[in-house]
Amino acid sequence: MQQFSISNKLLHEFADVQDDVVMGTLTVRENLMFSANLRLPQTMKDEEKQDRVDEAIEELGLDRCADTKVSNRALLFDGGTRSPYL
Repeated sequence: MQQFSISNKLLHEFADVQDDVVMGTLTVRENLMFSANLRLPQTMKDEEKQDRVDEAIEELGLDRCADTKVSNRALLFDGGTRSPYL
């Protein structure tokens, strides 16, 4: 049986980091909160969801960039290959 660290468990719980769910116009924190609101139970309080997001940010070492906008500016080539050059 595979062991997951706390951060892996948190990621698998609510943060799918595929391009189609990461919005470049939102910050890291906003993207994680958006995913949390979609994936966690509606019965969970907003404060608890925010605590989970904050815990994930800390566990993943994203404290310094948590309030930085994510940029998904990239070119998509045949086969899904991405280029960071525009």
